[in-house]
Amino acid sequence: MSRLMVPNRRGHAGACHRAHSGHHGWLRHRVHRFARSSNLAASHGCAPALLVRNRLPSRRITMRLPVELNLSGYTDLPPGKIATIVTYLEMRQAPALPPATTPDGLSLQRLTSDRDRYRALFRGIGEPWLWFSRVTISDAELAAILDDPKVEAYALNDGTADIGLLELDFRVAGEVELGFLGLVPGTIGRGAGRFLMNEAIRRAFAKPVSRFFVHTCTLDHPAALDFYRRSGFTPYKRAIEVDDDPRLMGAVPREAAPQVPVLG
Repeated sequence: MSRLMVPNRRGHAGACHRAHSGHHGWLRHRVHRFARSSNLAASHGCAPALLVRNRLPSRRITMRLPVELNLSGYTDLPPGKIATIVTYLEMRQAPALPPATTPDGLSLQRLTSDRDRYRALFRGIGEPWLWFSRVTISDAELAAILDDPKVEAYALNDGTADIGLLELDFRVAGEVELGFLGLVPGTIGRGAGRFLMNEAIRRAFAKPVSRFFVHTCTLDHPAALDFYRRSGFTPYKRAIEVDDDPRLMGAVPREAAPQVPVLG
């Protein structure tokens, strides 16, 4: 039987991979998904199945709940789950960019040891879009990511507060992932989003890489996918992502992302 493996996002992502700019707080952060070809199901006369992980936080137990996946219609999810369509995009060479300029009053500041600052910025940008991966991991796990010399995380600061996040992951040789790129809600008309994306592209291809990639999903800002494409990314794959609703887990406030109903 063919099975589509949909892990939870505790390791790297939170409601997709979000990197956004021009958006006002979107992003894509990284999500690892694994799939086997549904051709196996056809050859064995079996329907594909969706394996949904169900976490029991109090005992740190993860159960796999097999769900029949309808590839030509609707698939019901267990209570407390959310689902999204993920689009994978990549860039093989840097597009032509205008001269590097920083909008007036803004500066990029490296984020490493200040975990509270990182978490506060992550929440401020991500809660409207159900980001939660970096909120649920421990300080030690977050430190292992941010202190890695091959991970570059930056806060965009306007002189009074952090208003944007840029995170690049160079841990795979020859590749770089746009882990997060986002702005806090209400940050508009200042060129901050385009500035962050241009900086991301410059910093990515300033190193010997052949591929720059990102994921975004249907939980993200509706302009996110178009923003990536206009920035030079090309879509190359689509997937289904299923996870526990972080509002029911207590990872983000229940009133977060009101555009996505809480069910369960």
